[in-house]
Amino acid sequence: MKSQKRSQVTKVQGKAVVEAVIAAITEASVAGNETSLPSFGKFKLKDTPEREAQSSNGCHHQGRGRQEADLCAGQGAEGCAQ
Repeated sequence: MKSQKRSQVTKVQGKAVVEAVIAAITEASVAGNETSLPSFGKFKLKDTPEREAQSSNGCHHQGRGRQEADLCAGQGAEGCAQ
């Protein structure tokens, strides 16, 4: 693997690093913080409000609000809504 030869990082070490980064992003998001990785994007949790939904048979029901992960990707993530 070319990248492994350049970085001198084993597959096991690389996996551990990636898992640690994901865990740190998850922890920060759950705490209500935004994580920014320059030239990659920003991670944060966003609240989705309750909404009324209609099924195909015409029945109406109330959808629950929830939190969902949001990744705003891009060069410096300039286009992200705040």
